[in-house]
Amino acid sequence: MLLCLLSPCNCGYRSYRRFYKFSGVFFFVILTFAATCFGQSRKPAKPETATSAKPPEQAAPRPESLMNGRVTFKLPKDWLVQRPLKQGIAEGLQLGIPCRELESTKHSANAAVVAEEQELLVSAADFSEWKLKRFTGERLGAVDEGPNWRTVLSKDIVDGTTYIIVDRFGVKGKLVAYLRVAFPLVKSNATWERKVVTDYNAFVKTLEIEGPPEIRSELVREEGKFRLEEIKPPADKKPRPARRNR
Repeated sequence: MLLCLLSPCNCGYRSYRRFYKFSGVFFFVILTFAATCFGQSRKPAKPETATSAKPPEQAAPRPESLMNGRVTFKLPKDWLVQRPLKQGIAEGLQLGIPCRELESTKHSANAAVVAEEQELLVSAADFSEWKLKRFTGERLGAVDEGPNWRTVLSKDIVDGTTYIIVDRFGVKGKLVAYLRVAFPLVKSNATWERKVVTDYNAFVKTLEIEGPPEIRSELVREEGKFRLEEIKPPADKKPRPARRNR
């Protein structure tokens, strides 16, 4: 199910096909790319002998920006970069969230962070509503975090299993970025679920569009349920009265 912006003659939006969704038991990213499953099976490496052992290769640096550094972030340590995504005006990363309890199931936890350039200025609220227009899951809550940021919490049922979905939308001028995290709820997995919540909240604090984000919510897991908790902005300090010249 692709989602298109309305044509300029209807709403002033350019017609794009940039979205991500659930399909079957996997979470897909659709940005006019072919739908690709996040989970990728890998053959186990053959054990090396003393004679065939090679010096360990240095790990490639983890990407921390998109759009030539205009969108920056710091990925959670355990999250896996499965593949970069780039097509036309959009680029992003397809991410996997490791979970041992899910390895023997057909479910997986995944994320995607994407940035693109719009032709017209839009608010974060308008942008998020367009992106989620055809999403059929149940919305659990939404927080407007100033005119440039918005977070939406939802859930959906995939093959009888509940998935929690968190969408974070940001706008700066004509540049937009969005993050989606989706993970299934399985029995006896509370510790891992709390870690996903912690990692998500930490990631959000680092996701910037040409400057620091405005953060007025955080994801909370309490007694097995998930919600967005609003964070009140700090109260402005009262100005000190001007001193009179004596």
